[in-house]
Amino acid sequence: MDKDLKKLIEISQSGGAVLKKYFGKKLDVINEKYNASDLQTTVDLESEKVIIDQLKKYFPDYNILSEEVGKIDNGSKFTFVIDPLDGTNNFVLGIANFTSVIGLLEGDKGIMAAVNSPMTNETFYAASGRGAFLNGKKIKVNTESDMTRSTISHEVDYHHDQTRTLNIRHELGANIKVKRLLTDWSPQFMICLLAAGRLEGIIREEGEIHDYVAGKIIAREAGAKITDYQGKPDQSDKTDKFIMSNGTQVHDRLIEVVNKK
Repeated sequence: MDKDLKKLIEISQSGGAVLKKYFGKKLDVINEKYNASDLQTTVDLESEKVIIDQLKKYFPDYNILSEEVGKIDNGSKFTFVIDPLDGTNNFVLGIANFTSVIGLLEGDKGIMAAVNSPMTNETFYAASGRGAFLNGKKIKVNTESDMTRSTISHEVDYHHDQTRTLNIRHELGANIKVKRLLTDWSPQFMICLLAAGRLEGIIREEGEIHDYVAGKIIAREAGAKITDYQGKPDQSDKTDKFIMSNGTQVHDRLIEVVNKK
């Protein structure tokens, strides 16, 4: 394994260890950033500090873009994109779906990522051209093509059009009758589950860069198909509006869903 990837895995696990230490305990919510569901806690900040301190130590020349502190610009073509607690709402509510996330961009292209899920003891990771892995074992998307046997995740940001959101979810759940429709608050974890063959498709309706960059790297290396809403290949890992799937007919059906009038 590449020493940089190995170090990235270790750092994501260090962030995850902070999350695990505090899970289930009473927390101080120190900020509502956009609305009541967009939270910042003391745990976000502690996990972030652990991650950033180690990145600065081992990769001192790289830029860092983190959800809580913003950008540390060192003028590098390489940028780490961090979410120290992907799934803060889940964490606060006592739902054990959350992750510690680090992705590495070279310009607009993701080249390395590690996502640690501390409560399931799972670390997903990938490097460009080398495949995707979960706890040392190679992973790939599944081959399910039947929408009624497919689990689909619909992910939106805090500014989403509620009418459009409801229409898409109605189409998937009531009309198409997918096996399960997920609307979880840990988007990076959902992408990793698709990469591991546990989900079939994801509709991403915009969002912040830390919500998807690392997951895109891992999913692409696991064989996922990623396109815009017209089915054109995803051109940049900074693009926040996309469809991701296992590459079967599920993908075409999701394109139909997002474009239905």
